[in-house]
Parts: sequence; structure tokens; C-alpha cells
Amino acid sequence: MDVLHQFLFGIYPYIALSVFFAGSLLRFDREQYTWKSDSSQLLRARELRWGSNLFHIGVLFIFAYMMKKAFWKDVR
Repeated sequence: MDVLHQFLFGIYPYIALSVFFAGSLLRFDREQYTWKSDSSQLLRARELRWGSNLFHIGVLFIFAYMMKKAFWKDVR
């Protein structure tokens, strides 16, 4: 179990990040003009605008709670 834990949490994140960055650099190098922001079109629909805003507010609350837990260890 210790070897699996070491692989999943010690080695695999670095493999995933290196594949992500290498793939992004290769795509930018070979197909530079295919990078575009089509996601801004999704915000035109009213329902998706509400969902996106609520999602980001939730992420900010979770981030603030994690920072609170990191700096004050006795918080539940």
C-alpha cells in the first residue's frame, strides 16, 4: 500500500503536469492559431452565466476555508 500511495501522490502528479505542459507547448508550436476563447460564447446564455458565477463563488469559499484551515489548525 505504501508503494501505491507513493506512486499516486508522489510521482503521478509530476507525470501528469509534465504531459500537460509538454502537450500544451507542442500544440502551441504546431497549431498556434487554433488557440481561441470559444468559452466566452457560453456566457451569453442566461442559465450558464448564473451557473458559472455560482461555481466560481463556491470555489472561492472553498479556497478561503482551506487557507483558514492552513493558518489556524484548531478550526473545524
